[in-house]
Formats: sequence, C-alpha cells, structure tokens
Amino acid sequence: MKEQLMVSNIRNWKVPREWVGERCFILGGGPSFDAPEIAPSLKGRIIAVNESVVERPDADVLYWADPQWAEANIEKIMSHTGKYKVTRRLPNQKLQPHTKILDWCKQVGEKGVRKLSTDPTMIGGYCSGSNALNLAYLFGANPIILLGFDMRTQDGKTNYHDRHIPKPSLDEPYKEKFIKHIVAMAKRLDELGIKVYNCSSISILTCFEYVPVEHVVDIKTIKHHQKSRLWIIPDIRLSMCLITKAACTSVKLALRETFGSEKKEEGLTRKLFRYKDRPFDMSAFMRVALVRSPWERLRSCYVDKIVTTREMVKPLALREMGCYPNMPFHKFIWTVCSTNDLWMDKHVLPQYCLIESPLWGGEADMFIHIEHIDRDWSKLCKMYPTLPNKLGMYNNSGNRKPEWTPGTIGLIRNRYEHDIKLLKYEEPRYEHP
Repeated sequence: MKEQLMVSNIRNWKVPREWVGERCFILGGGPSFDAPEIAPSLKGRIIAVNESVVERPDADVLYWADPQWAEANIEKIMSHTGKYKVTRRLPNQKLQPHTKILDWCKQVGEKGVRKLSTDPTMIGGYCSGSNALNLAYLFGANPIILLGFDMRTQDGKTNYHDRHIPKPSLDEPYKEKFIKHIVAMAKRLDELGIKVYNCSSISILTCFEYVPVEHVVDIKTIKHHQKSRLWIIPDIRLSMCLITKAACTSVKLALRETFGSEKKEEGLTRKLFRYKDRPFDMSAFMRVALVRSPWERLRSCYVDKIVTTREMVKPLALREMGCYPNMPFHKFIWTVCSTNDLWMDKHVLPQYCLIESPLWGGEADMFIHIEHIDRDWSKLCKMYPTLPNKLGMYNNSGNRKPEWTPGTIGLIRNRYEHDIKLLKYEEPRYEHP
C-alpha cells in the first residue's frame, strides 16, 4: 500500500478554470444510469463520482466525499489515470499522495444549506454528487450533464452496481439531506447562466431540466459498439471488423479453427479475442474490415432472413423494424431504407457505422471486398502468414435472388450513400424484362 498523508498536512487546492465553455458529464451512481454501456463512449469532460471510476478510469476527475469509501477502495483510486483526484477536507482524514483537497462550505440559513461556492478553494453541497456539481462549475464547464442523479431508490436498489455494502434502501436521506442543497445551487447556477441537465427519467430532483440521455449522449455510437464485431489477434497485432452479411461466418469459423476457441477453456491459451471480452489499444493494430456491396448485402439478408417457412422473422430487431415473413422484396427494401440507423438490425445497418467505430481509434487500413474475397484475402495472408489460407463459404444465398427495379436500386443508393462512397461500390445494372 502506498504512503498515506494526513489531511492536516495538505494545503487547499485552487481549482483551475480549464474547462471554460466545455461540456461536462458527472457520473453518479443511481440505478437509472446504465454506466457499463454508456460511460465508455462519453465525449467531453468527465467527473467520475466514487464507484463510477470503474467504468471510466480515465475520467478527468475522480471525486469522492466519503472517507470510508476511499479507505476501502484504495486500488480503485490508484487505478484512476485521469488528471485530478479530488476530495473535501474532513477531520482525521487519510489521503493518497497527489490527492487535491478543497474546503467544505459552512451551512448557512435556517435550513443549514451549503450553497454553491464561487471560491475555487471551496465547494458547496452536501453529498458527493452536489460537490461534484460545484466542482464542474469551478472548472468553468457549461453545460453540465448529470447521469445517475436519481436521488431515490428503484426496486430496492440505490446504485446501478452492487459493489457497495448493502444498506437499508430508504428515500428519506435524499429528501431530507441531499436535495435541498442542490436546489439552492440550481438557483444560483441559473443566475450565472450555467445550463445543467438531468438525464434521469426517474429522478425526484426536479430543479434541473430533464433531457433524455439520447439527446446529449451519442447513443447511436453506443448501440453500434454493441453491434460491432471487432475480433482481435494480439500476437500479430491484427484487428478485424466482421460485418454481418459480408462473409462474417466464413471468417469467424476460419479464425476460430486457426487461433483457438472463442470460449475460454481451462488450460487453453487464447490467441483470439472479441473486443468486448478484452479491450485493447487499437492504435497499434492493423485494422481490416470485410465489406460488401450495399445492394447485394440487403438482397442476401432478404433471402436468408425474410424468405422463410417460419411464422415470424428472426432476429427480433428485424421484426421490430416492421419486417415479416415472405414480404415482397420492394417492401422489405422500403422498410429498411426508412428506418433510422439507431434502430436498425445489424444485418442491414450501414457498414460505415461499424467500420468508423471509435473503438478502432481510426479508419480501416484495408478493406476486403467479398466480391473479390480470394484476391483480397490472399493479399492479407501475404502480410500475415499465420492466417488461414482459404475461407469456406457459408450462408450462401445461391441463385434465389429477387430482381432489381429502378425503385429498389434508387432507395438503396440514397439510403446507403456514405457506404457507397467509402467502399467505392457501383450500383447494379437494371435490365428491363
């Protein structure tokens, strides 16, 4: 354990105005906050409060107010790689080196409210969340976006995680101790022109404007991260984006056979990973994407997923888009092309949404067009000799292909314009019957 310092030996820190006019997210702990999915994709200044540092260890600031939490979570504090670790001054408190400390405003008025502090060496508020709100203001952030500020329990839970020691789930501490301080701070922040948004739909904190999380967070990117299939071979520094309906199954099976099972088995050294199983720094990897003509990709999806003897279409996401068994081809194309990217099934989602995923940290270094897969795959194998030389072709839709019309060709041309330009595809020829 690293050396701890007594709080009495540390001088007050002066918060620098480093974030003037920048958007700041404060990550709270309320059960409404889907932190594991949302936190990794947030872009802007970030203050992680207590346990949310697990989801964003690179947050600009880690803030805590509870010395008991700090003493029990030294490893989490030390794993924080962001610029500042900050807490408030309390008697007989022990801190890790490099921790910044601020004085805590005195209670004022009949209600004993700790108001917003404009002094950069002091913070107001009562709980960690309200302290963090004051801290964001002192940094100069505007707007400030609150995530997980529920100020209530939900289904008996007080947090989105289960890493705290269970305590009685009572709403009274929020109402009696916490909220009045934030209400007082909200009035002053509004006077100062600081916009604060609360993204919790179940919050009883009503002094800030409620905004759905998808309006201020790039939910589209988050959903595409879930759909993106990034496969990593760390031994040869190669990452591959496997896009559904673009020889995805063929490549997966070949990689598994060559580099080992997808599932971790006892005694088996894994050489193949999916990004979600073990995140890597993608900047050092060669990035390869398997791609397909948007027209042929949708036609293949229609044959494999819509032309069926089943009573319903699988997967569920296609059904939710409005697709049904054996629907006419032109209606399928119209349904797909009129659906927002956010709600698209992965089989029809524009390929650029996956290829340009922030997980990669950049654009693809190489495209393998499945129309020329033998040629392109051979080029990759020359660069990486340990890759399998040949790929078996699975889920081949054969000759059961519906014919194109000017209308269906045009719908795809307009809807998948970015894919067509990025991947340099030409539209199919229409042959009049």
